[in-house]
Amino acid sequence: MSSGIYIYLEVERYLKEYLNFHFGDPVRLPANSPENKLIRRHLSRLPENTNPDLQPNQDISFVRIEIPYSKEKDPREYNFLFPSVKDALRDSLITIFENHMWTDLLDIKKRKRGNLTLEIYAWCETNGISNMNDDKNFETIRQKFYRMRHEYRKNNQVKLS
Repeated sequence: MSSGIYIYLEVERYLKEYLNFHFGDPVRLPANSPENKLIRRHLSRLPENTNPDLQPNQDISFVRIEIPYSKEKDPREYNFLFPSVKDALRDSLITIFENHMWTDLLDIKKRKRGNLTLEIYAWCETNGISNMNDDKNFETIRQKFYRMRHEYRKNNQVKLS
């Protein structure tokens, strides 16, 4: 059941595009996902002297996440997440992205065919991440993949080509 009430989470542009592509706009997380459970567990009433989450400035990249309907915590009353909960939610969403990227791109890299740069561009497009106006999304994802590969190689003493 849709609540129609949202929280706004500041994220990088590539992550906003990825989440909107895979979970819709507004983002509707799967009912029993850890991220949805995190939201439900930590929803609280709006503290006094605090402003509710409103549609943010378009210059900053925010993702709109629908608060799941719950009989225990009606979103009309319980619609506030403290900053530390938003940080935990952001980290969890980044982990979803990184796991997907790692799984797909590592498989591509193992095959040793083609150009990794072109493969990353293709992966971005396949997952709803645009590189139309600039290469910022691509460069961010390329660097993330490189760092993850480097860290994996270092921690596991494994040679990945």
